[in-house]
Amino acid sequence: NGHPDVNVVSVSFGSCEAAENSSDVQAADNAFAQGAAEGQAWFIASGDDGVTGCAGFGQNMASSGFPSDSPHVVSVGGTEFDGSFNSQGNVTAWASETTWNENMQGQSAAGGGGTSTFFARPSWQTGAGTSRANTREQPDIALLANVQPGVGIQVTDQGQSAFVGMGDGTSVATPIAAGIFA
Repeated sequence: NGHPDVNVVSVSFGSCEAAENSSDVQAADNAFAQGAAEGQAWFIASGDDGVTGCAGFGQNMASSGFPSDSPHVVSVGGTEFDGSFNSQGNVTAWASETTWNENMQGQSAAGGGGTSTFFARPSWQTGAGTSRANTREQPDIALLANVQPGVGIQVTDQGQSAFVGMGDGTSVATPIAAGIFA
């Protein structure tokens, strides 16, 4: 292991599994499997286009995302939070949390997911609450991803902090999940 201090990795990029060739998918999965064997936990965003994430790749089909389809990673989806907030933007009451699926200014946004066409169902994806599919399903977990309220992003450089803006999507949920795990 060339990086013994790297135990948790957050990845916020991906593509359509159906648009990938099997050798690339297998090469990536081999790297994730080796990392897992060395004690690394990989958290990978499931995408922000729901099951229609392949449309941008010329695929007219529902498909899961790559590389979050690997059985050696934690695929992170999104939830939509509904709550009450005070004037500082802090949550004061929880109302509900559901699967992230919203339309903002004509743009559809939803957590990616589905069943893999490359990977068999891992043994840990069985039992109550799972489908009867024989292939890897994703996401594994989901966290806040909706635009409102969103997640505040702040950068600190040499002791000076600056508010950057609000973030959303599984690319925000994924590093939060990795940070909680770490």
